[in-house]
Amino acid sequence: MDNKNGGNPLQQLFGLVMAFVAIVILLLNIDVTNFGFYRIGQISSAPVLIVVMVMLVIWGIASSKKLPWILAAADVVLIVLSVLMGTRFYFRRMSALTLIVIALMFAIGAGLIIAGRGGKHDGK
Repeated sequence: MDNKNGGNPLQQLFGLVMAFVAIVILLLNIDVTNFGFYRIGQISSAPVLIVVMVMLVIWGIASSKKLPWILAAADVVLIVLSVLMGTRFYFRRMSALTLIVIALMFAIGAGLIIAGRGGKHDGK
């Protein structure tokens, strides 16, 4: 059941499933706390970013230039990064065996994905 590139689609699918399961198990062992905007000392970055966003949207509507919309898109990226930077991620306590199983499942899954795409190497 090899495709024209020499790979096996079933092997690739099995690798995707293994890698996905490993990532899900890893994510289940992460606690997320302090969800909010990034803070510099006692000052939140939210008001600054939102005021800049409002000014850029007003500028974009008032003019027909693309620059304010490009800057507004960059501001949206900064808002998303600010939320991510303000979020705290903590790993739950897990045994070394659990961590090894997660790493092996991901590594074997990634290997099967590569092999399934025809990435086998004959050594020549």
